[in-house]
Amino acid sequence: MEDLGSYSLFFIAAFFIAFPFFYFLIYEPIRIFIRWVNHQFVLGLDVWQVEYLEKNFQFYHDLSPELKTRFEKRVASFLHNKKITGVEMEVTDEMKLFVAAAAIQLTFGLRNFWLTEFDDIILHKNSYQLADFDYHALGHVSESGRISLSWADLQKGYGNPTDGLNVGLHEMAHALYLSSVQKGWNIDFAVEYDHWEKEAIIEWKKGKGGDEQALRSYGYRNLYELFAVCVEYFFEKPRDLQAAAPKMFSEMAKLLRIDPFNHSDPILHHKPVMFPSQAIPLPEYKPIGLMSHVFTSSRNTFCFFLGSLLWLFGAYIIYSSVKHDFDAPYDPNPLLQSVPLAVALFFIGGFLFIQVFYEDRKSN
Repeated sequence: MEDLGSYSLFFIAAFFIAFPFFYFLIYEPIRIFIRWVNHQFVLGLDVWQVEYLEKNFQFYHDLSPELKTRFEKRVASFLHNKKITGVEMEVTDEMKLFVAAAAIQLTFGLRNFWLTEFDDIILHKNSYQLADFDYHALGHVSESGRISLSWADLQKGYGNPTDGLNVGLHEMAHALYLSSVQKGWNIDFAVEYDHWEKEAIIEWKKGKGGDEQALRSYGYRNLYELFAVCVEYFFEKPRDLQAAAPKMFSEMAKLLRIDPFNHSDPILHHKPVMFPSQAIPLPEYKPIGLMSHVFTSSRNTFCFFLGSLLWLFGAYIIYSSVKHDFDAPYDPNPLLQSVPLAVALFFIGGFLFIQVFYEDRKSN
């Protein structure tokens, strides 16, 4: 009975160790690797999609042929990994393409362009009512991983590319901040953001104090909004931003790795940050949210519990082998031949864990 109790405690411990282990060390790296392979060797745009971008998206139209290829591959990868749906409206392939292009414009100079954790994009036909707010929103971003946009206002923002009003860039900027800085998925960006923020605080205090403002007044509500509005001005009114806040403009260029004045080759080709000067937050591990996802479908539940069982069986084999060596160090260990089986069980169990969380986000 004593051995049974110790084994039970071991199984429970192994279970709670296995789940976060696979989430951080197996699932996330493999998910990113799969995206990279698809991005590099598999995904691409159809001819009609290229023609649509050429005609309807000025940022893409102005790029050099080499960078157009880079833009196309990133748009294709974004479309494959994001789910774009509508609220009381039909979302066409052209609309999805336009939304993806808006996201890639913002992240074009960055290595991590996926806006990690923001896999759901919701389109509303027009501005919409937000719960607990007394005004209609043009767009908003939730920390649960959803970007919402008014399709009419998204089009309007790109229809006038010089007024500093672009809800697509604005909301994508919020998602980029939450993903890269708050969630910690882009270390280089998070470090550069710290440098930009120092200049932004100076501008924010100056604007709040009633002095001449470099941005429209909405940007001075807080630093979160200041960043999003600054992104709009950076792409649409760069000369005005540079003249009014030259240091903040310069730091924004370093942050996004973009020169908004060089339309054919806007990427700033400098070495990435290798030695962070500040603590970077790790991705949050939320076991309650993860476990609730396990029970969203019978398939997820089956994969999770079968993977757990295989993990526990493999852990038992390893534990028994190690225990034998401690108890009888001079006797042959009959369990050593089972160690490859345990390793195989770990891999199969890991594959099943990945199936629980890896969903096909292809939206076309």
